[in-house]
Amino acid sequence: RVLFRSEVRLDGELLLNEALEASHDQALGDRELQLLTAEPRELARQTLLEVRDALIVTSDDQQQAAELLQADRNLEALQHVRQALGVWQQTQQSVLHSAQLLGIRLDDLIVQDQPVGTLVTTLTDYLMRVRQQLLAKDWLGLADTLSYEMNDAVTTWTAVIDAICQQIVAGKKK
Repeated sequence: RVLFRSEVRLDGELLLNEALEASHDQALGDRELQLLTAEPRELARQTLLEVRDALIVTSDDQQQAAELLQADRNLEALQHVRQALGVWQQTQQSVLHSAQLLGIRLDDLIVQDQPVGTLVTTLTDYLMRVRQQLLAKDWLGLADTLSYEMNDAVTTWTAVIDAICQQIVAGKKK
């Protein structure tokens, strides 16, 4: 059993029971919130596994959005697109922050014959395309992007997360 010693700090000040409870629904603004734990490897691995599960669900959201767009049900589709984009943003942040926290060089990690750093750039390009299609109200183009590129991206990024998790586990054994 792994015991975690964790603490929460707001602008460097330790938040204990009452202060933590009183601060839980306040906007951060320019303040810095730190969550510190004695087991960063396990925290990163668990976060990535949760993101991986969310990505698998996102694949369904993307497909539903594409089908709704093709049926000219744009408002309904946009709800699914919004959910999917939130998961993609979380995925990017979780991968980048976990790698940074653990000192994993993404360009040294190869998935599907490409450095993960290149895959990050490709994903960013896909997300920019989705944004441009949303702004241009190019619903059929958006449906295609969601059905093909973004669906392939789910497969790629679940593999990326698996590779990082394997690296985390391997790092524990050293």
